[in-house]
Amino acid sequence: MSRHQAIFFDFDGVIKDTLFIKAHAFAGIFEPISKRIRGEIIAHHLANPGVSRYQKLPYYLRLVGLDPNSSNIEEYAKMLSTRLVDSVISSPWLPGVQQFIQLASTQFDLYVVSSTPHHEINEIVSNLFSPGQFCSVYGSPSTKTVILSQLLAENNYSLHSSIVIGDSSVDQLAASRNNLKFLLVRNRYNRSIRCKAAISTFQGIQLSDLSLL
Repeated sequence: MSRHQAIFFDFDGVIKDTLFIKAHAFAGIFEPISKRIRGEIIAHHLANPGVSRYQKLPYYLRLVGLDPNSSNIEEYAKMLSTRLVDSVISSPWLPGVQQFIQLASTQFDLYVVSSTPHHEINEIVSNLFSPGQFCSVYGSPSTKTVILSQLLAENNYSLHSSIVIGDSSVDQLAASRNNLKFLLVRNRYNRSIRCKAAISTFQGIQLSDLSLL
């Protein structure tokens, strides 16, 4: 039964500290490449969190001189997925996030809404959390805006009491388009995002703090 309020978590940079791991994985699938191109790929990924790899790969393919056709995009997407699953599972947790999720699950319906491919993010989350801790886990190709809209319509969640927690302008925009509160997880790569409610760690965050957003 719905609790009438929900928290929608992004995954990368919110639950697990994976941004740098994924940046190097993107560059790694194109090796051998020059130091300059490797740096461009890493910088682009870090500057565009929350964006699907299927939007990033055409740009990276052009950088390395390959045709960004559907066959190449799919081939390199599969290579990336193979590299990433174990690395993401073993990557560091955001400080305090495990305890926060455990506490939040007593009062909120919890979801993961990620730009990672749907099958991949489900495999990752199933390896990290007990069954039922999250109501559902969603990934691309559906956009975050569409996923949130569908979940709100299907479950009649309170817009006043439900929250999106993310680390990117994509997350912030998806929350805004669905009239949801937004909590930004601040890091050194997203300092340009303007948000009145921001944290850098989940340590010490209480559920009562969410009502103040």
